[in-house]
Amino acid sequence: MLMIFHPYLKIWLQPGGHIDAGETPGQAAQREVREETGVHTEVHPWHARHLMPLDIDIHPIAENPHKQEPAHYHYDFRYRLRVNDIPNPGQGEGLKVGWKALDEIDEPWLQDLIAKLEHQGLLLA
Repeated sequence: MLMIFHPYLKIWLQPGGHIDAGETPGQAAQREVREETGVHTEVHPWHARHLMPLDIDIHPIAENPHKQEPAHYHYDFRYRLRVNDIPNPGQGEGLKVGWKALDEIDEPWLQDLIAKLEHQGLLLA
């Protein structure tokens, strides 16, 4: 799984961000991965048949006084993206980036996602 080290939360996460005006959530997922990692992707064909995110994760975000943001909930629309090869990720927006083997992922919210991918037969598809 392609991961970034979040500079404020100090944890490894999947790349992500906000949807810009005029783009679909899937396009936003591709753009955010490209901006944050330098890796070019395409939306997995599963989404063409289902027209929805693979998963939606809702989690609390702590207050960030630096950004003047109060504590709030964050909604992650998760998409399965694929690359044609496994490139070395760049540094994108100055973030620490890397590939993490699925059996090395110990974050519970990502373990749940991996189980869902496995159940859907999407891990190697």
